[in-house]
Amino acid sequence: MMDIAAAEEEITRWKSAAEQEAAAGRAVEQEFLAQVFVVAVLSSHHLEVLPVWNLQFSCRLRFES
Repeated sequence: MMDIAAAEEEITRWKSAAEQEAAAGRAVEQEFLAQVFVVAVLSSHHLEVLPVWNLQFSCRLRFES
């Protein structure tokens, strides 16, 4: 039968492992959120630039015709 000290050691090891996994999960989540943020910023930038680009392209077509 496991004595109290051995049980406490086992609990400490499990707690440490759980904390490490939680930290790794938070790091993965932060990286994911950073990538989503970059995609969102780039997408919104493209949406802002697209009408200007379309207008410039249309003007070029008119001048070239």
